[in-house]
Amino acid sequence: GPAWVAAPGKVEPISEEMRLGFDIAGKLAEVSAEEGDRVRQGQILARLAADEYAARIDAAEQALAAKEAALAKVLAGSRDMERKEARAAVEEARAVSEQAKLENERRRRLLSKEVLSQEEADRAEREFKVAGQRLDAARQRFHLVDDPSREEDVKKAMAEAAEARSRLAEAQALAAKTVIRSPIDGVVLRKHRRAGEMVSVSFDTPVVTVGDVSRLRVRADVDERDIA
Repeated sequence: GPAWVAAPGKVEPISEEMRLGFDIAGKLAEVSAEEGDRVRQGQILARLAADEYAARIDAAEQALAAKEAALAKVLAGSRDMERKEARAAVEEARAVSEQAKLENERRRRLLSKEVLSQEEADRAEREFKVAGQRLDAARQRFHLVDDPSREEDVKKAMAEAAEARSRLAEAQALAAKTVIRSPIDGVVLRKHRRAGEMVSVSFDTPVVTVGDVSRLRVRADVDERDIA
């Protein structure tokens, strides 16, 4: 009959054992898998304390919302109400300027007849100049509001929104590094670290080792004399 050889050995996965650790340093908040646990691909096995990363995501989301709102406003251009208000302000400033001009001319005539002091005539001229400046400002405001969004404004708002989007993606990518997920359907073979411990990136610190146990092999130390 067949010859049997007894030898010490172990049953192990055919696939490589996978030692899983973190790409960033920190404090282990939890290791949710125990040795022998069956795990699914993508399942979270361990997590670092990550408050600051969550805060970064919040800040990046708020910044992106603000930039997208600014972009939407630029793309939409000014609202009708703003145009109406700006046009009304121009009309009002024009009326005030016309009045100031007439008053200035009247006082100049009185000054030439020596009915009015130089000081009062100067004041009227000052009021006329100020009214003119206000009219100019109102016209500039109206042109700004009445213009469809200028191309450079749109480009700038788009660039700022894109930058805010990439900052959010960066914050999300960093936060993703605070969890270890199983790369395979398999079993936790070893648990190396526990919650509360610090992990470093300067030297190899695996947290768990997983393996695919759907196909196994036996590894045994057989004496040279028994190989035949």
